[in-house]
Amino acid sequence: MTEVTEALGVSRKSLSSIGHAGISPEMAIRLSMAFETSAESWLNQQSMFRSLASGATALIIFIV
Repeated sequence: MTEVTEALGVSRKSLSSIGHAGISPEMAIRLSMAFETSAESWLNQQSMFRSLASGATALIIFIV
């Protein structure tokens, strides 16, 4: 984890927060530079994840 945080230039706390808070625009830029992708691709993936997660939550509520 130390190598990743150093490569991204962030703290361990910031990296861990992705799981709770999602990818911020600033983090998307850092990830895009580290993985030679676009920031937009990271933000799109975050958006798709949230859409899928909210749909799964709605399905669980409906079933219960």
